[in-house]
Amino acid sequence: MCSSNLSESETVISQIGRTIFGAQSPFYVALIAGTAAILVMAANTSFADFPQLAAIVAGDGFLPRWMLDRDNRLVFGFGISVLSLAAGVLLIVFRANVTHLIPLYAIGVFLKPMTEDLHWSRESFSAVQTVSTVVMGLTGFVIGGMVDRRGPRVLMLVGGIIAGAALCAISQVHEVWQFWLLRGVGQTLGAAMAGNLVVNVTVAKWFVARRGMAISMASLGFSLGGVLLAPVTSLVVGAYGWRLAWVMLGLTVWLCTIPSVLLIRATPEQMGLEPRSEEHTSELQSRLHL
Repeated sequence: MCSSNLSESETVISQIGRTIFGAQSPFYVALIAGTAAILVMAANTSFADFPQLAAIVAGDGFLPRWMLDRDNRLVFGFGISVLSLAAGVLLIVFRANVTHLIPLYAIGVFLKPMTEDLHWSRESFSAVQTVSTVVMGLTGFVIGGMVDRRGPRVLMLVGGIIAGAALCAISQVHEVWQFWLLRGVGQTLGAAMAGNLVVNVTVAKWFVARRGMAISMASLGFSLGGVLLAPVTSLVVGAYGWRLAWVMLGLTVWLCTIPSVLLIRATPEQMGLEPRSEEHTSELQSRLHL
């Protein structure tokens, strides 16, 4: 009887509160308002306090040293405003439906074909993201220090090979634990070694002036790649099946990562250069105005 009142578009907290207190009860309104306030505070805390936490951990040598540099205040700039607006538009357009939002990213394309073909539940498929988040959090501290000691080239090469191999191997999975192991652990470990953390640390060593912009542009590539690959992957899944699509993603990782290793350098000093500073930027601007 209760199951008939359940809704996929309503949060679990809302359903529980509505069942206990009633939809018109002030306690129900207080529950929803309190939950919203907690989520807002959690989002703000991660933005406001992460630099402090990162500086403490970097001081102990478990994150890159450049994270020790902190300004007196955070800047809510134009970029954050645009991101907030874009997030709001997505929530409105897709009516905050997670099932509709997931396919915007490449892995979401595999949700329906894999769950139907292998008879998995959507919860089992989605749980791989939890595994991935835990693995990424645990490896981040280790990899941050390794970048400073060994440089990015070896990490990116090994990480790219691991990530590509894991993605190709997913094409042969039959059990959900195999998917969790390959996608949640293997591919995430490779991505951590060749992904945002390694690239951002390296970019920070090349730029002093406009460092934030440089890191933002580097980070944009990873997220944008996941979005742009979604329609291509969808076409491959529809034409050749999800197994071949995983192989295509693995080969794409190898094709993008391995050549990049040949180009990247840990510091500008290795090429007889200096990090781009405010003086370099001012000098370049003065030459352009001549």
